[in-house]
Amino acid sequence: MKLQIVYGATWTFPSVVPVLQQWQGMGYQLWVVSEEPPPKEIGKVRWSFLPKAARNTVTALSWTTSEWEAAKHAVGVVCLWELAVVGSAELAKSLGLPGPSLDAATRARDKWFMATAWKQHASIPATWQLSSPDDLMRLLAFEERLVVKPRSAGGSYGVRLVNQDWAGSTEEWQELKTKWEFDLLAQKPIQGPEFSVEGFVDAQGVYHPLGITRTFTTDGPHFVEIAHVAPAKLTPIVTQNIYEVAYLCNVSLGLSSCVTHFELKLTDFGPVPIELGARVAGGRIPYLWKDLDRFDLYDVALALAQGLTPEVAHPRPSRTHSRAAAIIFGASDDTAREAETLNLEIMEFSATAPSRPTHWTSNNDRCGLLRVRGAWSAVANLLSTNLGRSGMTLAQ
Repeated sequence: MKLQIVYGATWTFPSVVPVLQQWQGMGYQLWVVSEEPPPKEIGKVRWSFLPKAARNTVTALSWTTSEWEAAKHAVGVVCLWELAVVGSAELAKSLGLPGPSLDAATRARDKWFMATAWKQHASIPATWQLSSPDDLMRLLAFEERLVVKPRSAGGSYGVRLVNQDWAGSTEEWQELKTKWEFDLLAQKPIQGPEFSVEGFVDAQGVYHPLGITRTFTTDGPHFVEIAHVAPAKLTPIVTQNIYEVAYLCNVSLGLSSCVTHFELKLTDFGPVPIELGARVAGGRIPYLWKDLDRFDLYDVALALAQGLTPEVAHPRPSRTHSRAAAIIFGASDDTAREAETLNLEIMEFSATAPSRPTHWTSNNDRCGLLRVRGAWSAVANLLSTNLGRSGMTLAQ
């Protein structure tokens, strides 16, 4: 059996469990390195504890000499959690296995580096580093609103919209710094619909875009993702523009041998990058594309971790999309019944959502979901109806 190390797995996303079960069925012996033991339904795996510090450096691993010897027999190191990208890259390097270089993985976690490196490739909103509440107060004297975000976190962790009413107290500053106590950045808000480009960079450093996902978030102060739809319905010209920006932003970080998740907003001035992660897209986005038989991001990640070439078709922008898949967080029985009346195939349904999804303040509050696939027009109709109840619109 082939030993595959899964570094930094998190059980916050239930989609990880069936992926690991699938890999076990393919004959892999799994070594899961995580902050919590794997759920029992995964079956027999080797498990070792991941200290918080080891997310970013394997020197914090409390592995014995025998464990390090055992790790040398691994065929690959794959990271399924955005907070452990750097540690995963360092472990792969120390074992002589494929993966993003340690420097590149670090750059793909540094939002200040990204904003600086991408200025020559795209329109980047004004960005400032913050070292104290006074820094933020001075900026708010000139800017009506600012998005404050951790410099080295992924996704929407710790991201918050702050306006000129912010008081600047010590308590509020600590809340902005989040429980991870990262350095902070401030950035002008970007107006426009949000998307992500799923793709990968091969061993030669060549970027391959695979598809564009449409993302819907709450309006603030926290930007919690409440729905995804794939593929995004865009014209061939806009699709090509997004792919070109994604290519430049991926290559500028010097990545190789990894899946990437590139987030952007589409503005009147074209695609504006938000951030890039050297990892598989979070949540159930991989399932959307797999439901459509387009590609399996987890298979791509597994192949790259072993130095193999992923077997996926290169995308070709099309003028129309006959089918789509979608996920709506905060689903209810009513939403599920609507999906059935639209002849949508329900792939997954869990009705445990809070009653007021627009008031969610963190990703952990996303309880219920509805995952469907079917005709693109029917998916768009369902999204429009559901998001309309939350005071949002389907702007395509």
